[in-house]
Amino acid sequence: MQNIKNKSVQKSFFEISALNYFEFLSYLPNKKNIVLDFGCGNGVFQKKFSSKKIKSIKMYDKNKKLESQIKKKYKNNSYIKWTQSLSVNYNVVFINSTIQYLTLKNYKSLMSYFFKKKVDIIIISDIPKYPYYIEALFCIFVNLKRILIALKYLFQKNYNFYYYKNMNDLKIKNSNYNFEFCKNINKDKLLRYTLIFRKSVLKK
Repeated sequence: MQNIKNKSVQKSFFEISALNYFEFLSYLPNKKNIVLDFGCGNGVFQKKFSSKKIKSIKMYDKNKKLESQIKKKYKNNSYIKWTQSLSVNYNVVFINSTIQYLTLKNYKSLMSYFFKKKVDIIIISDIPKYPYYIEALFCIFVNLKRILIALKYLFQKNYNFYYYKNMNDLKIKNSNYNFEFCKNINKDKLLRYTLIFRKSVLKK
């Protein structure tokens, strides 16, 4: 797991679109869940976010410079805490606007790790439907503000275009998990989508 590439603090080429909390919560098992937000970036959850379906949210990112930002943002929220390890306890994995920044090899390695941990569900949201240059072309017509904001990334020293993956690349067969492609649980439903890996039989 140490080979996963570090992402910049501003990790999304077109900014991370707002998360639809109701849609996110609708996928969670009906109990007190412990969520791992893998590749959390600056934190997609609101500062005071809480839910009866969530016991805690553990924020993880390979970019350790984000630790202080996360702790500052959620200092008044006892549900959301920074974690430095993937080996901590959780039953839900949330990966938001992050998969495109992993190589296909690292993506498969990551999924294999979570499968072995026997998590209940893996929610991968905000996955680009198209390569960045096609997405950029669409944005000119549907969201010009978004493409203008994105231009600043061209001047970042550590900027890298993301690793586009088509749907077939993301399919991973595992006897203990079913997968399904869904509408994006983030605001942008035209250019991006969500992938769900759900354990075949959830613990009661």
